Amino acid sequence: PAYNIIGKEQDKADVEYLADIHQETGEDWDNVKVSLSTSEPKKSSTRPKVRAIEVFSEGGKTKKTFFSYESKSEESTVNTSSSTEVEKEGDLEGSIQEGAGGFIFRSSERANIKSKKESSRITISKFATELKTGLMTVPFKQRLIYTGGDLYNKISFPLLAGKAAIYKNSGYIGKILLPYTPSGSKVKISMGIENDIRVFYRKENSNFTDGFVKSKKVFDKTNIITIESFSKKSEEITIYDRIPVSEISDVDVELDKENTTQGFKWKGENEGILFWKIKIAPNEKKEIKLRFKIKAPEGAGLNF
Repeated sequence: PAYNIIGKEQDKADVEYLADIHQETGEDWDNVKVSLSTSEPKKSSTRPKVRAIEVFSEGGKTKKTFFSYESKSEESTVNTSSSTEVEKEGDLEGSIQEGAGGFIFRSSERANIKSKKESSRITISKFATELKTGLMTVPFKQRLIYTGGDLYNKISFPLLAGKAAIYKNSGYIGKILLPYTPSGSKVKISMGIENDIRVFYRKENSNFTDGFVKSKKVFDKTNIITIESFSKKSEEITIYDRIPVSEISDVDVELDKENTTQGFKWKGENEGILFWKIKIAPNEKKEIKLRFKIKAPEGAGLNF
């Protein structure tokens, strides 16, 4: 399948559920009703072969067979009428039939599919849904502000994994891979980059030795994140950063809370990932600081 996801105002989106069909029968299919199946009949109906385990001695002709069973693969007849069929209607268009081995998608629109090398695209379903968006940045990875969102599958059948083209009011944004999403579930998607807000990331480091009897090397580190907005409206941004996590008993990692910007929360303390939610006004600049210390024995080979 393929998808078009069109972001709207007020956390709304339109989703087009599409399928690409390729046929070279030599005959055009005009004004046809299309049903698409995800099942593979041969895979589910072919009985596997059971083969003998044989032991061979090198250099000799002796052959011992411990188990022998001869069988032929047979194509079984599948009785489609015996499968449980449940007709489910999509919110706006399309339907699905659940049967043994997969789904059968039925398009509500009649289609004209030409016999040619190129694929023809048909619509399985169209529906409006919620798309709760927000801004986020992971500056230790990329100095960019991303628009992300939770897309809700409001139709009564699943969204199969496939490529999705993303659109906003400004036009085409790009493509993402949409994962399998069951009915009633939500999936996180990227809605492009926010160009009106800039992010800067720099590190300050200092090292010194601490202690007299058992000297330890101390790595004093500060990450500084600067957010500068040129947007015409106020925005809320989630900012992620991280500190190392030590699994070595004589290596300690300490967060310097006094010199770290307040208001952070742990995404997962054992993972060392924390985040801030900040509000920034038009033409405003804000700074986030994360300071921590790593204490290790002299001569310890560390990688962080």
